[in-house]
Order: sequence, then structure tokens, then C-alpha cells
Amino acid sequence: MPAICPHCWEFNRPGHRLCGRCGADMRTVLQESGGLRRTAPVQSPVPVGNGANLSPARRVALLGFLMLLLLGQIFGALLYPRPLPPPVRLAPAPSGGADLD
Repeated sequence: MPAICPHCWEFNRPGHRLCGRCGADMRTVLQESGGLRRTAPVQSPVPVGNGANLSPARRVALLGFLMLLLLGQIFGALLYPRPLPPPVRLAPAPSGGADLD
């Protein structure tokens, strides 16, 4: 499987540590941390797989926190609705001014 450089998104042969395009160390994930700058750095966020870093317990805790946040938003909207602002009343036009005709 080819290795993708996190600095310039170049496809490299597997097993190589340095990128063939920008010369960066492909083990670093920050765009500013490597490369010989023969090419411009990537300007968009580079996707980095972090799925293996979360244990099942952490995934359950994260899911529980997100569900608690979602339920709090729903219950807050249902139990404490935002009051409507008071209606705006227009003042009547002053009478008895100078006639423009």
C-alpha cells in the first residue's frame, strides 16, 4: 500500500521514510514540521487516521458525552423555550404640522 505524505499528499512507495516530492519525514503529521520546501505546503487540513488511538472504553465515554449534550439541547429547547420579543408599536404620525400642499 502506498504511503501518503502528510505535507504534500504525494504518493510514495511503502517503506520509505522521506517523501520523494518534498523531502519531509513522513512520520510527522504537522505540515510545518518537515520538508525541504521545494514545493508549497498543503493549505488544507490533511486527514490523519486516529481511529486506532481510541480504546473501546473511550469510544463509549465519548458517545455518552455526545448523547448527554444532545439530550441537554433537546430538553433545553422543549422545557425552556425562548420568549418572543414584544411586538413593535409604531408611533402615530404627529398631527397639526405644516401643510406641504
